[in-house]
Amino acid sequence: MIEVVFEAVIPFIGRILGYIFIELLLHIICYSTGFVITRLFTLGKKPKSFISPSSGEKQENGLIFIGIVFWCVVLVGGALILWS
Repeated sequence: MIEVVFEAVIPFIGRILGYIFIELLLHIICYSTGFVITRLFTLGKKPKSFISPSSGEKQENGLIFIGIVFWCVVLVGGALILWS
């Protein structure tokens, strides 16, 4: 009986926790960062609101991508400064 728990239930809980972590990482941290950077570079013209229901998934994915690129640059830059 205990084998069933370790083989079925524990991986399922791990998948759920991983999904929640990725959703939080992408949709809160990366989206927010992408939103702020886009607002800075366009001098406040785009995007108009933080969460726009009519904006669609395309804009959301673009903001998440900008956030991911920003954090990758920060991590690589920090690593280069620390190890130089």
